[in-house]
Amino acid sequence: MHKSSSKNWQHGKGKYIWKNGQEYEGDFQEGWITGYGTMKYDDGRIYKGYWENAEEEGLGVLTLPSGEKYEGKWLSGILQPKVKVEYSNGDKYSGEIDVNGLKKQGKGTLILKNGDKC
Repeated sequence: MHKSSSKNWQHGKGKYIWKNGQEYEGDFQEGWITGYGTMKYDDGRIYKGYWENAEEEGLGVLTLPSGEKYEGKWLSGILQPKVKVEYSNGDKYSGEIDVNGLKKQGKGTLILKNGDKC
């Protein structure tokens, strides 16, 4: 979603649904997705958090169709490498990841569902 040449820009809270089924609900500023909101992507991912000029920006949570949740800071639409992850099996990870593959990489702590730390 971006600014159009029309002066009928969306401003304030609202909802926008694309033809492919993707939808955003949250804040708009002069036609831009900016502020806090939820994007349901057409591939099943859901991002809930802050936006700036239609890009994820600031704190947010990305939930994958598998149920995994990645909580962290976003800059210009890119998840930064230090995150908290909740896996669908109940395990939790806090630390660094490879943001391209969403895989553990670097320093971090894995806490298994039974409470064991790795």
